[in-house]
Amino acid sequence: MERVTICTPHAAAGILPPEAQFGGFRQLPVHLPDVDDADNFQPGLDFSDYSRCHVDRHPSNLKNGQPEWTLSDRDVREVMVTYLEHRCFGKRQFAKLPVLTSIPARFDRVIEKIAADRPRKIEMITRLQRRELCARRAGEDTSVLIREFYGMDSRLRIEQNLPGSIALLLFMFYRLRWTTKAIAAEFRLPETWCRQMLCRLNRTAKSLGLK
Repeated sequence: MERVTICTPHAAAGILPPEAQFGGFRQLPVHLPDVDDADNFQPGLDFSDYSRCHVDRHPSNLKNGQPEWTLSDRDVREVMVTYLEHRCFGKRQFAKLPVLTSIPARFDRVIEKIAADRPRKIEMITRLQRRELCARRAGEDTSVLIREFYGMDSRLRIEQNLPGSIALLLFMFYRLRWTTKAIAAEFRLPETWCRQMLCRLNRTAKSLGLK
């Protein structure tokens, strides 16, 4: 007598949400042949097609543990906005600000502060560039000034969209499991900034009582 195994049916194509490792851009690992709303046949993508597709390979950071707070979108937003508030205002000035309960309102306040400080930082870079030029004409060593200039220039470039850069870093590192070296190379971010930012965000999460 033959044994028959009955397998439960899988969800139809397009029912399940996109997987995290595909960036949430409505991309599934395999999309079987389907029919669109106009009853037109869509060939889709099969596993055998991967041998002919362009594939990007990135090293994984699976050896690193994943904090629990990175699995919750609300905790991620709370950690991000708390870190940004302490970074932009400082703990003393932040303690004097009115308390806001809405996370979007807190993000808006941080973005306004970053935009208000930007002209002052641009002026600092301009003065530093003038000092470096004068020192070079005088025959003095300018290596320290050059490192300081490029460091300030990198920070200013990142702060053009600091919340977006932090969100990108968290998603690529903890959801897609990319290494900081791969993230820095792909998005032209300093690798030291990526490592320091992850350390500071985890420190902020611990101060909030998150695991």
